[in-house]
Amino acid sequence: MNIFKKRYLFIALFFIIFPIGAFAYEKQEPILIENIHATKENPYIIEGYEISSDIANCIEVKNSEHVIIRNNYLHDCTFSKDPNEPLSWTEGRAIVVKNSKDILIENNILLKNKIGIFAYKLERVKILHNDIRETQVVGSLKCEYCENSEIAFNYLLDNGRPDWFWVPGNRIIGIWVAASNNINIHDNTVIRSSSDGIGISGTIDSSLENPGKRDWKMVSKNVRVYNNMLLDNLELGIWLGRIKNMKCFNNTIRDHYGPIVLDFDIIDSEFYDNKLVSWGGAPIGIGTAKNNYIHDNIWYSIENQKFAVPPGDAPGTNDIKFAWSGIIPYSSSGNNFENNKVYQISGKLKETLKSKIKKAENEKIFKEKGWFACEIEEGLVDKECVKKEEAKGNQGMPRDLFVFEPLMENFDEFVVKKPFSKFFNKNEKFLDSEDNDSILDELRESWEATIIALFVIILIFFIIRYRIKKR
Repeated sequence: MNIFKKRYLFIALFFIIFPIGAFAYEKQEPILIENIHATKENPYIIEGYEISSDIANCIEVKNSEHVIIRNNYLHDCTFSKDPNEPLSWTEGRAIVVKNSKDILIENNILLKNKIGIFAYKLERVKILHNDIRETQVVGSLKCEYCENSEIAFNYLLDNGRPDWFWVPGNRIIGIWVAASNNINIHDNTVIRSSSDGIGISGTIDSSLENPGKRDWKMVSKNVRVYNNMLLDNLELGIWLGRIKNMKCFNNTIRDHYGPIVLDFDIIDSEFYDNKLVSWGGAPIGIGTAKNNYIHDNIWYSIENQKFAVPPGDAPGTNDIKFAWSGIIPYSSSGNNFENNKVYQISGKLKETLKSKIKKAENEKIFKEKGWFACEIEEGLVDKECVKKEEAKGNQGMPRDLFVFEPLMENFDEFVVKKPFSKFFNKNEKFLDSEDNDSILDELRESWEATIIALFVIILIFFIIRYRIKKR
């Protein structure tokens, strides 16, 4: 072997071996830091540790500035003060940061923790490129009272208990931002959380910092949710409550219960260019909302599915929510639907959806069960109803039903190649992808477009011919 070859062999071995050494974790006891006032030029860094604990939160930061938490492996952080409450909300966090500014949390691996990442009363926090799996209790990634922050490029998989839908338990929203302003949530992947993929709310039903505390007076403003992939979460794709001036665009969502739901008090927001697959609920649901612009979204449908533009909640439905929020009750109005398309799909995605819908219908999965069926209104339940439902035993749906193999996340690969597509508008309540009249309308529109195109071509031809003769 000549020197030239030896040199390149050395370089190749260097790039193979170096990353292994670079990302080896050092075992470490739980870390607690307080009142660290570092600077942008000289931040305080927590890096390269493997931490697990049943006696404390794994990494906790309080009242600090310019702290970086990166490249750590945090697993089995399961601390509970009271052994009789192993799934309590107030401890057992992999990463918790409170009352701090200019925080970066990136490239951490979180596995099988009681609670994942919890950010509370932070300014300018960035939560980037973290891998979060199999979190047990309510928060895999939650931001409460955050300002001017970013949550991006995170990967969340199989977070939450129980493994059966409609069974009471500590349901987990994948990424949950509450009572926060000026937040960018983008390029995240959230798969099979036991509740919603992403939740954005001004409301707090029970804070992770103060369990049982309810605060409905806040409104989250100026939140942008874009380029996220949300697949097969057990409740909704994106759930929204008490929001103003939100933009939600370029998200890819497949969900059985509803890809995007404007639940309560969503105002002056815009939803566009989202790709949606639903196998139970409407692609976009309207509860109580006003003056929202919903346009240029695509719903990927199978045969005989119908799309309904929900009319909004009936009067009186949200009386308690209005009372908690301290706002004058109103009915949904001014929500403008434009240029939203329905594409028919085929192939493996279509067949998988059909089989799941059939199973769900046979087992009456789309009907609310357990304490979900006993809600009088948000957060309030009929206790006698709960007893009767619980006496029926497990009525749930296994998480396995939500598994798509392969993942089939590129919906466009399964679109039927036809010369027409159907639009749904604010005045249309039901659409059928196999409706013959709508097909004729589409063909008629295509014929008119063809005539116009031919006229333009002929006109251009005669203009060119005229100019040639003039020469």
